[in-house]
Amino acid sequence: MADSIGGPARRTSRQLTPARIVGGAAQRVRVVVAGQRNIEGGPALPVYYVQDSELKQNGGAYTLQGNPPVPIFEAAGAIVEGGPALPVYVTTPELPEVGSAAILLNLQADTGITTSTAAFAGTGIITQSGTTITGVGTAFLSEVVVGDRITAVGIDGIVQSIATNTSLTLSTSATVGVGIIYTITPQAVSARVTTWADQSGNGRDFTQSGTARPIKQTISGYPALVFDNANDWMLGPNFADNLASFTVFTIARSNIPAGGDIIISKVVETFVNSGWAVDAFGAEIYVGQNDTNFLDANNDLSNTNILKVRTAEFLSISALPHVYINGSNLGESNEIVGTPTTYTNTEPVRLGVTGATLPGGVFYSGILRAVMIYSPAPNAADRAAIEAWLAARYGITL
Repeated sequence: MADSIGGPARRTSRQLTPARIVGGAAQRVRVVVAGQRNIEGGPALPVYYVQDSELKQNGGAYTLQGNPPVPIFEAAGAIVEGGPALPVYVTTPELPEVGSAAILLNLQADTGITTSTAAFAGTGIITQSGTTITGVGTAFLSEVVVGDRITAVGIDGIVQSIATNTSLTLSTSATVGVGIIYTITPQAVSARVTTWADQSGNGRDFTQSGTARPIKQTISGYPALVFDNANDWMLGPNFADNLASFTVFTIARSNIPAGGDIIISKVVETFVNSGWAVDAFGAEIYVGQNDTNFLDANNDLSNTNILKVRTAEFLSISALPHVYINGSNLGESNEIVGTPTTYTNTEPVRLGVTGATLPGGVFYSGILRAVMIYSPAPNAADRAAIEAWLAARYGITL
């Protein structure tokens, strides 16, 4: 939306670094939110945020309404090189209006994520020889993330790598031969996600407690939630049950070719219980399980380890689902055809897991940038518009 309170927004492009771009010096700015429109005695200048993905898609020379945008440089603070940064109010391109469906969930990795760097006690005891930490009764693979700080009596270092549940490497060397208790302190690069806020306006936030949480990282220039395949998952409310039809949009990448690839689910265990689930293995969708009767579709021509816009479309309980990879269902196949009667259940919607309430639950291994659910399933034109919006937001070429 290019217009804002008080007049049209000043057209700009966002250049994170360096301070100069082709054609001249970037204008230094301080980005403020709506509640800070009036700062330091005057209103913030409204600007239109041309996304980095749009700049990349257009070769770095983005044109808005026939005129080149004014380059701006986002400063971390209000003071830059001896002078105050210009306060600006940034707006992002809006989600396209969809007349054929209502949005039930809108999770975006570039907004609404709360993280924590709170320290917690590690499981078991540890010793150190050189840079190697050895544990007894420890759970390094599920509790520790590369970048965390490990501290104990005589031990203090940043985790460089994790080999097993009982062995990891620190940045510092020491010799501690007696097993001792220890503390894990996440750093900025390994902060645990505590809340992923729903942007749909429905308040369907996803949360997690304890240490089993994904981390937020910047990957290839864009934010993402990283799930470790050990015990990371997030819990949402009970919704999206027994809908007449619905569509799930995701931007995800699975780290493994099979297993541990469930992105979002409303089921205890796929293939067994009533419910539905969507995974990143070719964007499969499982719907309406009823013992051995269910529907399944995938796109085997998709590479699971590449970030793509993946769309899972469920049209009715009696029709086969469809999947689209970057807007195309080329290669779609229906692996198993059954006659489900329902997918009603009382399960909450979860991210990154099936069987979370069962021993040996299967956890997601991969990264996730966005999850959106619409119901009823949008028509073809609206589906394509949502896919294009997601692709532009995260730098994906359809």
